[in-house]
Amino acid sequence: MKERKVKRLTWLTLILFCFTLFNGVFIPASVKAEEQSAVSSNAVAVLVGDCMESNNLGKNWDPANYNNQLTEYKNGIYEKAFSLKKGSYEYKIAMNGTWDESYCGENVKNDKTALELKEDTKVYFRLDLKNKKVYDSVNNPESFKQKAIVTGNIDNLLDKGQAWKPEDDNFKLDYLGGGIYAKTFDIKEDAQANEYDLSYKIAFNGAWGNGEIPGQDVSVKIPKGTKKITFIGDYLTGNVTDSIQTPEIVNEASLIGTVRGDEAINWKETNTDFDMHKIDATKFLYTMYLKTGEYEYKICLNHAWKVSYPGDNAKLKIAKDTNVVFIADVKDGKVYDSVNNADDVNLALGLAKKPEVVTGPVINGNGTVTFKYKALDAKEVYLAGNMTSWGDGKQLMTKDAEGVWSKTLRVGDKAQTLSYKFIVDGKWTVDPFNSTTDKDGNSTIDFPEYKGRIITLPGSIETAVGSSASWDPKDDKMLFTYTGNGNYKLVLKNVAAGSYEYKIAVNHSWDPENYGLNGVDHGDNIPFVNPKKQDVTFLYNDDSHKVVNSVTYKVLDITLKDGEKELTKITDEKLNGIYSGSISLKAGTYNNLSLIIKDKDDTKTVKVDSVKVNKDKIVTFYLDPTTELCYNDASDIKIDTTGIMYNSRVEDYKKPYGSTAEGEKITFNLSTKKDMITEAKMIICGSNGVTVKNMTKNGTFSDGTDKWTLNYTPAAIGTYKYYFVVSNGSDVKAYGDDDGYFGKGTAGNIGEVKNYEFNIHTKDFKTPDWLKNGVMYQIYPDRFFNGDTTNDYLQTYSRGNSEYEFVKDWYSLPKDPELKLKDGFKYPENANVGDTSVWSNDVYGGDLKGIEKKVQYLKSLGVTILYLNPIGQSISSHRYDTSDYNKVDPLLGTMDDFVSLAKIAKANGMHIILDGVYNHVSDDSVYFDRYGKFMAKGKPLGAYQYWSRVYDLMNEKGLNQQEAEKQVTADLKKAGITDLHYKDWFIINNDKPTVDADKKPIPVKDQHYTYEGWWGFDSMPVIQALNGSEYNVKTWADEVIDGKDAVSRKYLRNGSNGWRLDVANEVSDETWRAFRKAVKSEGDNAVIGEIWEDATHYILGDMYDSVMNYRFRGAVINYVKGTTDDNVTTVSAKDSMNELEKMREQYPREALEAMMNLVGSHDTQRVLSALDGYQKSRRDFAKPATDLAKQKMRLIPFLQMTYVGAPTIYYGDEAGMVGCDDPDNRRAFIWGKGDKAQVEWYAKLAAVRSQYSSLRTGDVLVSDVEKAFADDVISYARKDNDSYALAAANRQQKDITVTISAPGVKDGTKLTNILNSAESYTVKDGKVTVKIPSLSGVILVDKVKTIEVNYDGLKDAYEGDKVAERAIPKSQKAICEEIENAKDGSEVVISDNNCSISKGVLEKAANSKKNLTFVILRGDNKFIIKDVKALKEALDSIGYNDFECIVIDKIASSSLVEKVNNHLALQMGTKTNLKDGKLGTKVVITAKVDKKYAGRTLYVYAVDKDGKYSFIQSINVKDNLEVQFTTDKLTDFVLLDDKIENIIKTDQPVDPGKQPGDPGNPGTTDQPGTQQKPGTTVNPENPAKTDNNKNPQNNNNTSNGNKNNAALVKTGSVINMATIIVVALVIIAAGVITLIVSKKRKSNK
Repeated sequence: MKERKVKRLTWLTLILFCFTLFNGVFIPASVKAEEQSAVSSNAVAVLVGDCMESNNLGKNWDPANYNNQLTEYKNGIYEKAFSLKKGSYEYKIAMNGTWDESYCGENVKNDKTALELKEDTKVYFRLDLKNKKVYDSVNNPESFKQKAIVTGNIDNLLDKGQAWKPEDDNFKLDYLGGGIYAKTFDIKEDAQANEYDLSYKIAFNGAWGNGEIPGQDVSVKIPKGTKKITFIGDYLTGNVTDSIQTPEIVNEASLIGTVRGDEAINWKETNTDFDMHKIDATKFLYTMYLKTGEYEYKICLNHAWKVSYPGDNAKLKIAKDTNVVFIADVKDGKVYDSVNNADDVNLALGLAKKPEVVTGPVINGNGTVTFKYKALDAKEVYLAGNMTSWGDGKQLMTKDAEGVWSKTLRVGDKAQTLSYKFIVDGKWTVDPFNSTTDKDGNSTIDFPEYKGRIITLPGSIETAVGSSASWDPKDDKMLFTYTGNGNYKLVLKNVAAGSYEYKIAVNHSWDPENYGLNGVDHGDNIPFVNPKKQDVTFLYNDDSHKVVNSVTYKVLDITLKDGEKELTKITDEKLNGIYSGSISLKAGTYNNLSLIIKDKDDTKTVKVDSVKVNKDKIVTFYLDPTTELCYNDASDIKIDTTGIMYNSRVEDYKKPYGSTAEGEKITFNLSTKKDMITEAKMIICGSNGVTVKNMTKNGTFSDGTDKWTLNYTPAAIGTYKYYFVVSNGSDVKAYGDDDGYFGKGTAGNIGEVKNYEFNIHTKDFKTPDWLKNGVMYQIYPDRFFNGDTTNDYLQTYSRGNSEYEFVKDWYSLPKDPELKLKDGFKYPENANVGDTSVWSNDVYGGDLKGIEKKVQYLKSLGVTILYLNPIGQSISSHRYDTSDYNKVDPLLGTMDDFVSLAKIAKANGMHIILDGVYNHVSDDSVYFDRYGKFMAKGKPLGAYQYWSRVYDLMNEKGLNQQEAEKQVTADLKKAGITDLHYKDWFIINNDKPTVDADKKPIPVKDQHYTYEGWWGFDSMPVIQALNGSEYNVKTWADEVIDGKDAVSRKYLRNGSNGWRLDVANEVSDETWRAFRKAVKSEGDNAVIGEIWEDATHYILGDMYDSVMNYRFRGAVINYVKGTTDDNVTTVSAKDSMNELEKMREQYPREALEAMMNLVGSHDTQRVLSALDGYQKSRRDFAKPATDLAKQKMRLIPFLQMTYVGAPTIYYGDEAGMVGCDDPDNRRAFIWGKGDKAQVEWYAKLAAVRSQYSSLRTGDVLVSDVEKAFADDVISYARKDNDSYALAAANRQQKDITVTISAPGVKDGTKLTNILNSAESYTVKDGKVTVKIPSLSGVILVDKVKTIEVNYDGLKDAYEGDKVAERAIPKSQKAICEEIENAKDGSEVVISDNNCSISKGVLEKAANSKKNLTFVILRGDNKFIIKDVKALKEALDSIGYNDFECIVIDKIASSSLVEKVNNHLALQMGTKTNLKDGKLGTKVVITAKVDKKYAGRTLYVYAVDKDGKYSFIQSINVKDNLEVQFTTDKLTDFVLLDDKIENIIKTDQPVDPGKQPGDPGNPGTTDQPGTQQKPGTTVNPENPAKTDNNKNPQNNNNTSNGNKNNAALVKTGSVINMATIIVVALVIIAAGVITLIVSKKRKSNK
């Protein structure tokens, strides 16, 4: 096809040539983007158009009208402002005084940019010559800033200064052009008296969120006595500085000399006509057109001769009239012009890359030496010297794009002088960049003795040797010993059996380098399974950066022998599994060579094939001991490595593609040049060892190359690594992966190429279809929405004796104790503070009812799966420190609330996934109970309470452990505590430190026996891995993992549909295999693991269905940003696509389609802030997003919704929420303040995905992108039997027209952009040429389907009611102080606002010696506790820490209320956590009734949950309208104006039973294959109807959930008697009609 296209072009060219030949017309050839020359620094841009003459700007449409020349800035930017009169105009930008090159903006009409001015306007015109883009401030106002304001802690620095006020025009900067703003301010006199720590940034347009710069605040210390400060910022580059950091910015520069062309002013320094303009903080530019001739010039600073340069006048000779660019660098004191110093000018303007500066050899930190030589035209360069045995061992250097050749060598450890030369195309050459030589003229460098550097092995493995911390790069228990030649050794004693991870850290730090799996810098964690308790040796090589362990790697003693003569040892220095050694051999044939391999208990001999050496030379021998493949480099007959080919992504080479089911045959085909090799082998490494398979010659490929084939059926599931080995009889080469992404590979020596991988999964691996087809939404419950204010304060204490800090303002920022205590940090005024010694105890009030009330919003957004962060009872806002798995956290609601949410979700087509935190619990939990809160008669005892008692007896009484345990057991039995099984869940050591790691004393109250805490946090003790597996702790496994009533099953039975497993890689595989069986036995449920790296091991069908796909996150964000998280390392579209394709090749399709494709979570910075450059683990409060980040954000859901896997939205990302890493990423949802456009964009894309099954579960076909856009466009097709979709994303900041391939669809197919159905394209030659908007994408489909979005249902996010502030109760500490300070005989309120009462408050009250009355207030209701001590005892008896007393104004039995409604004076619903509501004491309840009941008798009844009632007492209502009654049980109460038997007219108590609308009615079940319209809420009782009943629990929260909450599904419907009668009549009528028809039919026979 390409050939035919070239021919057509050739004929066209000939025709055009003839045309020009006969007509004298020149037709310029079109030039592709990649063929265009670089931007010229002396290019001239002129504004041309029909606006000139009417505005006295010269002649219209004159490209040579240089009065309208735009000013040049950096990076190809030209800009100038023109004052234009009201009118309609057209314009272009012409280059260099001709029409040969010109450009239009976006509002193009008739090949000109239209400009409509409704009034006289100053218009800015800008040309971006690099990107051939034109902007003006009328058509493109978003590309310009209206004003720039310095913001920061300037309130005490500058006069009238206000802290962080982007709207304060007192600090407006002056616009200099080209995106640059600057201004100088006076510093207040009192601020001059001391140093001043200033933090600032530049905001735009008087508000946050308009692209403030830089991304991170600038911090600068202003010296004492400083009187002025100048700020400068460039919003086009994001650069900001000030006169403290860059003093040169205060200067002005002038061009002076004969270039001025006027003798009167040529050298007049005070003349300002030739002032240069700033192009950055320290550089100035001036352009002028000079005629042929010779000139002189200088640069003069500040219109004075005091500073000028160069010293001698610069000479300038112009051979032809030209535009000249002058650059003054006032920091370096240099001047350049585009005639004499074109390269320097291009560098200064950002039009060229600074060439690499080549120096002499560099001694690197790891003990290697890097040599460099620059020779762009050289064909090959070798390094030879005394460290290479000169020419015998010369080393080939590698060449980069700039012609710099380099080679890094390890030269040993001893101090020595290295002598060397370069061999450049055969010529011996000294190092031109090293002036040191020896007497023989060789270049030299002195190498000092090398003693190694600090290498540690941080990871979870630290806990296996007794460290309480993990992943600590400073842990010297994990310090390696240097053994020489770049090798290190670490021996860990008595490593406990278990599964661990680790990495290599350097110099006690994670940065700038750390090494993970396969020696990759900042790579994946390295997994390690230790099968038994044993010593483990780790070896590390600082060249390959690989680390091995003695469990999986054996160090062999291998000797190369000739007969009985030992020649040399061969070793595996690089730890890549290939042993090598070199020996100098004389010319000849060697037939008796062998390798003697000695292991600890075994010796074997490997025969070496005959070696022929044609001349004396150094020969290197190689051995792969696992395959016993041996080869050498003696032969001169070399294999042509370019003649070997394999591509794992193409079925011609490997079939089937990707992961394969067990028992399925895989065919591998290797291509080699015709008759080049005589044998080929495939080396396969699996869990059972290494297998060498011979490949057979199997004909040829279509290109004539030989095909070598292997059919292989793996025996078991797992990951198999492989590579190929080929031989021609004398030379041996390997072919393997080249870059870690699979696909095409590379050939080289064995051990030098990377392994390919293929994966085998179980034959019955199946993941839930609802997961594959879903859109997931992650909710951090405390921060999503407060739907039930009655539970806001039901738990008062967080961890230990720390109280919860209840947040008043929903929109305030989460507290960050570290930043609050950080010196010089400007802590935001709207951030919570509280106790800075405690983390994560600030709670906002979000709950399960809040989620339920937002189901309509979520459904409108397109969400079908809710993933909730932990909801089990805990002691923190994040709840990853569980205190009781079996209870829903009271601050979130109850199990009934969860059941209700699950039913509502199910009715609306949603599934729920819960967070399973099974690796660790809270130290303040029923299981561990470090603080002794949960000890109660008849209850299980926490592990710490058991072992601390044992160890206390051992340490204080001298008992041995057996004696101590016996006594503790007896003592506990006396107290009624006999269940001690939690003691087996943890390893608690008889070690109680009195000083911390920094040798500082630990307060006695904080001293405790040590135990393993997750990542070293003692707040989260880890479940022990008994004999290598937690599953061996049988009571834990039974209670949590797979017992008949295990936690894993309980929540599934109550309505959830699966689990996300926290830190899943830190729990044994055995545990997860059992867990999977349990979860799957409960239904079509999902198991999702938290895995940050390659998850292949876990998703082969025996453990998880899916994982949190952080690999997807990295690929997508890196592509959209253009860099990795470091904001420096560039990433192309191809790089990101490679990562996605590697993952697609590795993961089984069942898992791949179910991947949790997230871009942010509670453990990362928010995606929008990531796009603004905020890095992972950076502790800060994110500023509002820049405009550019918001624009880039459109690409994120575009890729999520079109690529394979389940798109996952972290709550609020769709609304434009920002946030740095934890805790800033956990802000409360910004209801009513979100980004409307972003919310609707998410919903639209989700609706598209919902309509096209191909976007959910279709094949992925990678689309090729034309070369000019390959770095910026990602494109792929999705195809199934129903539809075809071709998605293409454009990260350029401009619209582009690009040609992409359309794989999987026929030529002539019409493809329509479903995001803009007015656009359609036709496939031709397998391609389409499509226009893709800036920072957006297109989805081209073969079938146009209706896309429906319920936009009204989304309004809560951006224009709904704001969340009101809530009243905050008194702290428990304050209440205790009130009790302490109360006067004898007074009344003390110990609770209000439905706040629970802690055991500590009850104890304080019970122990008070004063005659106090203790009162609970609930609105107008008052509860007087008669016996506080008895109440506390009731609480103690059930092992609870808080007494709950909840009061609402409605009772549960609505049926009873209906019956007595006309007689109802008061209804009061009360709830408590005490068993059966029994208080253990009398409580006097005071309430108020309506004035109409004054003087009347009321009857008080208690009503149970079934509606049964019992009489309590009668009350005469006094004039104050207060009524009092006494009870010893909290339940529901009604006050009636008559006896109930007179009202209901029955002698028996009423038991209405379960009503149709009561909770528990299961409603409808999911119908497979049925998809609801997005945003349409379904009633589970009747899918065609909605239930408009209001939720009674929405008490006094001002935001009523959803404005469209009337449509929210309810789980029941009330069928009244009228309905039954109507239905009955219809049935009777139908029967009559049927009878009549039947009779008519009979009579007609």
